[in-house]
Amino acid sequence: MLLLVILFYLSDPKSKINQWLSIGGVLFWCGIVKEAILHQLIPWMHVTFELSGLDVAFAPAHSVMTWVIYALALPTMTVAGLYYGYVDKTHARHLRLFQILIFVPGFFLLFFFAPVRFREYQLTSSVFWVVYTIYNFGFAFMLTFLAARGAHIERKSNAKNQKNQKSHVARILLPPLYYWLVSIFIVHLVDALELFELSEHYQVWRFNVFIVLICIAIFIISAFRDGFMGLKLVSQKTDWDTNMSNINENAASAIHVLNTHTINMKSSIYLLEVYNSTDEPSREKISDRLNILSNSISYLENYFERIRHHSQSIHLKDEGWFKVAELLRDAETSVNSVYNGVIASIGVSEDDLLYCDRIHMTEVFVNIIKNAAEAMGEKGVVEIDGFHNKKQLKSNYQLLFKDHGGGIDSDRVGDIFKPYSSSKNKEKNFGLGLSYCRNVVIAHGGKIFVAESIRGEGTTIEIEFPLRRAKGGDTTGAN
Repeated sequence: MLLLVILFYLSDPKSKINQWLSIGGVLFWCGIVKEAILHQLIPWMHVTFELSGLDVAFAPAHSVMTWVIYALALPTMTVAGLYYGYVDKTHARHLRLFQILIFVPGFFLLFFFAPVRFREYQLTSSVFWVVYTIYNFGFAFMLTFLAARGAHIERKSNAKNQKNQKSHVARILLPPLYYWLVSIFIVHLVDALELFELSEHYQVWRFNVFIVLICIAIFIISAFRDGFMGLKLVSQKTDWDTNMSNINENAASAIHVLNTHTINMKSSIYLLEVYNSTDEPSREKISDRLNILSNSISYLENYFERIRHHSQSIHLKDEGWFKVAELLRDAETSVNSVYNGVIASIGVSEDDLLYCDRIHMTEVFVNIIKNAAEAMGEKGVVEIDGFHNKKQLKSNYQLLFKDHGGGIDSDRVGDIFKPYSSSKNKEKNFGLGLSYCRNVVIAHGGKIFVAESIRGEGTTIEIEFPLRRAKGGDTTGAN
């Protein structure tokens, strides 16, 4: 159980869902701890050290730990359900009130059932079992409703090729929860009301350990296959008897960046030489090429400074508010130095601002436009639109990059953001461009995916940023 809690938390420590689910998991874990102390540690200490009366001394602590599980565990999970069901987006103003109200019934019951006497109530009071059965099943039904709501909203808003993570999470978490409820509360309630004699089934809840182990296995398999709750595991064979395991990957990433900017600089130097050989070179053209050289050199300086200490992660540095249109124009200029037949039609308000790392975000736009250019045969128009979308339950700032190339095969749509995934010449293209884009966007709290791809018509890449990172422009939404 503790391993499952640790996995949940480490998947995405910044996620409110993961935080509250982890707290709930720790509270449930108290049940295993108290039973281990009562039935294993205390008998062992009695036999080994001839200590008696430990079970009596432990009784109040056992009762309080039982109260923690019965009164607080499911309300805590339900708070996670508020975020899971997008209540933080649809009723943000009332979220704090909802969180407080969820815990009110549990503390109200303190007036009738004292935590230090829970062990006594369990053995003698049928009213206790009636009240806490209704109490916990009520929260379980509320959590199930929120899980279904979150899965429905995710299914409605996701692109058809995306995995519905929340539906998958619900299928893993809810079965062991309901097994625990039935094996604890229904069994004891039926016995307390003398409907049937079920005292021999009191320990049936222990089989929940096997269900949790199955859940851990599913968690790990899912994390390797599609990612799970923010965690994506990758299996890679390495030469275990050396300390060089990451050199190939890091070298490939560095070569990808160097290749892009070296082409920019070579092209600019060549054109500067051509301009210099004419009698009246254009000052504007020379200025443009010098800017490209300056930008590429500046980027490489920043890049090498960052990878010196952060060779395996995206490190955001010197963040600030930048005009989205300006970043896109810089990216277009960089791509034009290689593919001058490509035009970026930028339908973004000049007032739209993005709080980002300028270097990384510009490189993301360069990679996307460059991929679009190559898909269109190095000429054509890339349509770029940006808007604040408030028609969906989850408001955000969206950027759409649409090309008119050949499209992507349906079986490859889900793989294009994975490292080393490329259908191009493997000696020149390492398939790291879109993987890098995905890592940068995630570091900014956003997400990137293929919104649409039709064979023979083109592909639309969509980037979504949380509203805290965007402001200005049209906030009425689109479509």
